[in-house]
Amino acid sequence: MACWRERRQELLDGLKYLPAVTNASSASSEEQLHLTLLAAEQDKRDPPTPLKRIRGAALTLDDFPPLSTLSSSGSFSRVELVRPSSALTGDENSRVGRVYVMKTLDRRWAFRMKAQQSPQHELAILRLGRTKDASNRIPRLIVSFLSPTSFHIVISHASGGDLWTLLEKANEGVAVGEERGLSEDWVRGWMAQLLNAVDWLHGKGWAHRDIKPQNLLLDAPGHLQLTDFGSAAPLSRNSSSIARKNCRALVGTPDYIAPEVLRHAEKVFQEAEEEDAAFGAGPSSAAGNDEKRAYGAEVDVWSCGVVLYELLYGKAPFFAEEIADTYEHIVQWQNHLTFPTTDCVSSAAVEAMRCMLVDPSSRPSFAKLKSFPWFAKVDWAKLRETTPAYIPPPAPSDLPSSPSFARSQAFSASSIDFSSFFSSPGLSILRPSPRTADGARREEREYWEAREWGGLLSLPDADEFDAAAPSCTTESAYAAAPEHTSSRQSQPRSTSPFETPARPLSRLQHLQHGTSRPKTHGTPGSSGRSRRMVSDIDAWREMQEHAWSVGMSARKGQPPRQTPDAAKASRLTAKEKKTGEAWSESKENEGVLGGLEKRQKDVVRQLEDIDRKYGPLFALAEQAGKKQ
Repeated sequence: MACWRERRQELLDGLKYLPAVTNASSASSEEQLHLTLLAAEQDKRDPPTPLKRIRGAALTLDDFPPLSTLSSSGSFSRVELVRPSSALTGDENSRVGRVYVMKTLDRRWAFRMKAQQSPQHELAILRLGRTKDASNRIPRLIVSFLSPTSFHIVISHASGGDLWTLLEKANEGVAVGEERGLSEDWVRGWMAQLLNAVDWLHGKGWAHRDIKPQNLLLDAPGHLQLTDFGSAAPLSRNSSSIARKNCRALVGTPDYIAPEVLRHAEKVFQEAEEEDAAFGAGPSSAAGNDEKRAYGAEVDVWSCGVVLYELLYGKAPFFAEEIADTYEHIVQWQNHLTFPTTDCVSSAAVEAMRCMLVDPSSRPSFAKLKSFPWFAKVDWAKLRETTPAYIPPPAPSDLPSSPSFARSQAFSASSIDFSSFFSSPGLSILRPSPRTADGARREEREYWEAREWGGLLSLPDADEFDAAAPSCTTESAYAAAPEHTSSRQSQPRSTSPFETPARPLSRLQHLQHGTSRPKTHGTPGSSGRSRRMVSDIDAWREMQEHAWSVGMSARKGQPPRQTPDAAKASRLTAKEKKTGEAWSESKENEGVLGGLEKRQKDVVRQLEDIDRKYGPLFALAEQAGKKQ
């Protein structure tokens, strides 16, 4: 039976018998294969024999059967625990113990969301992880490839779990409002490795922009790895600046976003309003500013400070039930940042947080951070050689031998209305501008060719799936995760409804059934940490919409908002009385968001008119092409 080593050789040999698909002399074999397979998708003719052999040897989704679903966002994306199939190992009877993590993105969705989540950026950084100087700071890239409808990235599995899960477990059974953090010795070691990883990333020319506990993984020995680079942005040459062209949409997770990111989001919105008002009157004021600075890589230092605070105190410093209130707290951080008095957090740790959660110009460099008294005991030269203060317990070895569910049944697009997702005023700027149908298809095809990034295909090493290959084994198959891990093997779970940031779904059972959480005692298996409930799609909408108005609210110097209960009562009163003040405020909000919403509707209407007018001609042209 063929194995990956033989298939890999067949792929490389097949290129010799096909015409080059790019004239670039520097194009690698992987890029050539990527462009060849992508072109074959568009060509409906019977392929030549060499191309048939290449397509037969190419990697597919079937090469990585799923073991469990770690997270999903409807039909848009999912993260799964997978294993290599017998077509890779070459042995049908062998139950190879290694497991990997596969991230799958719907190609249509990823293209529409390219301003906010870039698979090219994520892959570029993961490829950097293959170099020796990466030193396991990030997961190891195994393979990346396109399927007809999706883009797939397979990386090494960090069996120790993520810091978010660990923090949730520490708060099981804790009363609401009495959150507790993790051991300061544990956190100090993790923060040292986090700062080291972010410093390395910045040195490679990238800013992460979505640092949070969920993206901080622990490997089997307990060392930290930074992951999830979909929101990352390249830094301008020889500087720490991020260009405006990479900041056209709000990125990150609400509780961890730096204030300057929110201020820039408001500026983008204001420029869009001005452009809409001056439509047809000449170039907009924002034209030609793509290369100018939006903000800098120091946004990651702010996020690291927020993570440090949350790990030590058990709650995020600017958390609010409403995302809009969270944004307001962040922008007005001087009025909302407090450090509770507790014996569990040292004064040196507080001082470190105070220095990180400041204005951008005052945030310390990584060299200065390393010299803080709180890190005095850290041996920066031997971070990966030192035994961590926390070592995850060994994971169970009883992996299922076959997939416990079918992907085709697990993820259905019928549950999500794609068009309604983009009807949000804040997300309307992500819609394409009017163009012909051929032009839109060409732009999407060029996006997935990714010539600027050397293509999107990354092949595994020849010995990656050999029995003796040094990879993840059954011993490291599952993280030191909550007790509900085994239930994931029986059926896939979706993170919808999920909290922002996402929490393990089993923690929310008492909320989903409409029961209230006890006020004085936590329940077994539940976390007493503050949380907000919102569906995944609504979270994306809220995150965008509130970014546009929070800056204006802060600039006008409005007083802090009411408490959640008072705000709710106020909203109910406003609905009942229909006062003139409430009506006025409503009209003002309509003015803030209405411009983009109107523009979006106009664009959609124009696109639909083009399709109706020229649709028959497109169909005839397509038929003529097939006959040729």
